[in-house]
Amino acid sequence: MEKMRFCQSCGMPLTDEVLGTNADGSKNEDYCMYCYRDGKFLQDCTMEEMIEHCAQFVGAVNEGLEKPITKEEYIGMMKTYFPQLKRWRKALAGADATACVKSTCFNMRKVGYVVHVFSDCVTSYDLKKLPEMLAYYEKQGCELITIKRK
Repeated sequence: MEKMRFCQSCGMPLTDEVLGTNADGSKNEDYCMYCYRDGKFLQDCTMEEMIEHCAQFVGAVNEGLEKPITKEEYIGMMKTYFPQLKRWRKALAGADATACVKSTCFNMRKVGYVVHVFSDCVTSYDLKKLPEMLAYYEKQGCELITIKRK
């Protein structure tokens, strides 16, 4: 019997019909076609945003369950399960400061904090990610501040 596989981004069961694709067009064994296509993730989101997105599918999840669960129960389950998925393990391990800071920014804004980002103080091991980071902060409602040096 073949072991059940799950998308390492959204957690949905993986079958050959729903596999994502790599940049060369080959099938990707880790991610579904709703999360990963042509070697790239289709959503630029945090783990928390992915959980919120997936919560809307609780009805489909309940179709396979003997006793239905609530949306809140499903969110709680995903909060426990998602950190184990390949896509989110890297961010949680601190391998990329960009992902960690984005997640922190998202969570602070979600609970109502005003977040100020000093654009010329942000660092990353990958300087090409800085414009993406700053755009993400703005999209989340953060105020970007540039320190003008004399």
